[in-house]
Amino acid sequence: MNNEIEWLYEKKTLNIFVIGVGKGGIEAVNMMHEKGIAHAKYLICDTDDTLLRESRANHKIHIKNTHSLSEDNKIQLKEYTQLATILLVFAGMGGDIGENLLPEIIETINKQNIFTICILTIPYTFEGVAKIEKAKKGIEQIKCLNNAVIELNSQLILQQYPETKPFDAYDKLHNIQFDLLTDIEKSLPWHSYISTDFSDFFTNLKYLRQLVIGSGISEGENRIKQAIDIACKFPLFDKIDLATIDNFYIMIHCSQDYQLRMEEIEQIHLFVDSLRPNIILTWSACFDNNLDEKVEVVVIAGAKQ
Repeated sequence: MNNEIEWLYEKKTLNIFVIGVGKGGIEAVNMMHEKGIAHAKYLICDTDDTLLRESRANHKIHIKNTHSLSEDNKIQLKEYTQLATILLVFAGMGGDIGENLLPEIIETINKQNIFTICILTIPYTFEGVAKIEKAKKGIEQIKCLNNAVIELNSQLILQQYPETKPFDAYDKLHNIQFDLLTDIEKSLPWHSYISTDFSDFFTNLKYLRQLVIGSGISEGENRIKQAIDIACKFPLFDKIDLATIDNFYIMIHCSQDYQLRMEEIEQIHLFVDSLRPNIILTWSACFDNNLDEKVEVVVIAGAKQ
């Protein structure tokens, strides 16, 4: 059993830590902190002391060297994250911090065997081709550090929401990042009545290099299949082909009065089997009585390469 899973069984709890690295990551964390995720703690890292002071995040690390972390920075990072069982790193790529400091931050975290998902943003096209290419190169570097990575392509936001003005584009992006965090929180088996084992949840996701997350709500006779179909549209992710997916995790929320039926469970397996053979499927279900006859589905799908 992996070290982080052994630790999880000892503590019998899940602690979500969110780290914002650089200006884009900090702005995302500021919005998340303001809206609030009940189980999350927040940490921000940057070279700009003013940017750090203006944030209400729980913890802050001031990095004085733009090219590397100091030993004090590494000690701070380890102290702040040592109680985390799942850690989400948000960063806007394409700048010096994403290229120089983010890999070192990830490497420092990895030494503690914490399950980490990196949510990394590719710039809008109006920010310049050079910055986009630099961002893509930086993301590949992070993937080489054996972390699950979610690539969020900002330009796809403008394609999906063409009415968005440049001035509002970043707020739109941060709202989407908050929705991603919410979906991840909803996917965790906190109080499931049909539950994926914690070790299965972490093990199946840990070594995936590319993750996508989606959610969907539906009701009626085919509510499960329809909700999964909605969740799997992944409108803000490019380069996604479900035929290349290695692991498929589903969390289903339903009310106690309208629990899952056996034929609905069969729909889950039929859907995944239709993608391609040998996909590893894990799923959980929990109650949310606010849904009444509806179901809400969160899908996390990932590929090893």
